[in-house]
Amino acid sequence: GAVVSAGWAIGALRASRALDNRAASSLEFVVRGDPSINDGAYSYTCDAYAGEKCLGQVRLSCDRELGVGSHVRAIGRVSRFENDAYGLSRVLRGEVRKVKAVRIVSVDEGSPGPLLRLRNGLLASIAPATDPARSLIAGIVCGRSAELRAQPAGDWFSVTGTAHLIAVSGSHLAIVGFVIEGVLQKTRCSRGLQRAILAITLVVYAAFTGASPSAVRACCMVFATLVVNGVGRRQHGLSALFVAMSIF
Repeated sequence: GAVVSAGWAIGALRASRALDNRAASSLEFVVRGDPSINDGAYSYTCDAYAGEKCLGQVRLSCDRELGVGSHVRAIGRVSRFENDAYGLSRVLRGEVRKVKAVRIVSVDEGSPGPLLRLRNGLLASIAPATDPARSLIAGIVCGRSAELRAQPAGDWFSVTGTAHLIAVSGSHLAIVGFVIEGVLQKTRCSRGLQRAILAITLVVYAAFTGASPSAVRACCMVFATLVVNGVGRRQHGLSALFVAMSIF
């Protein structure tokens, strides 16, 4: 853990230096993930490219919604995060600079893959921006909680300690896994094939919902359980946790 952390810190410092004294107009930003919405402003995690070289991750703020995977060129200002709790949280997520886009010059949404097209189609059908209940469904099913967190309803989950219900994590994968396993048990597939199908399904669902850290952690723990059961070893919670965290 110490070695990996040191390597991460060196990479973050290198990315910081590469982005220093860079004009936003000289960079191309590739959107990674759903936005955070605050008072009509959208914030995205983006990879910043200078030509073909990725310099590092930044936090891009603008006044419009952008699709995942969009290539964006903008006029704006590249600056450091403030030395506060928010700035620290963003840096620990790998974002070394923030970019305030004054004007979006161009947006190339590219060609999304089949999984992303399915997710976009579901979100368009749910329409999370139209109603708090719909935004809750979008968070639970598709892992998109931007609209819910932008409404007072999002604060209710935080105040009551139930915010984990709108973040795709172990409970969501458990429900999906339970349904898939129940279906597979009614087939003539071998036990090994059932485990393989279940593992692949959970990985696809985690990717479908944005591959949040909590979902990846849950996948690691499921894999550890499937492997242990497959080789006939006894279950041991602390060992399973250690293996999952090592993979993570």
